[in-house]
Amino acid sequence: MIADEELHQYDQSDGLLFGREIYQLMDSAWPAITSSGDGPQFMVDFARKLDRKPKYVFSRTLDHVS
Repeated sequence: MIADEELHQYDQSDGLLFGREIYQLMDSAWPAITSSGDGPQFMVDFARKLDRKPKYVFSRTLDHVS
């Protein structure tokens, strides 16, 4: 799947369910985009939506998540 502008406009989830690897990948990107506002507007808007949603992470190796 390509995470383009069209995909980002359809997010209507109440929360996000992640495995460890995807969570770490997303956590390395969305907080910086949220705080800086750098990037295409659709991506900044999506990052801000992600930041407000509860995140559930399933992992046997992580001790904590941010």
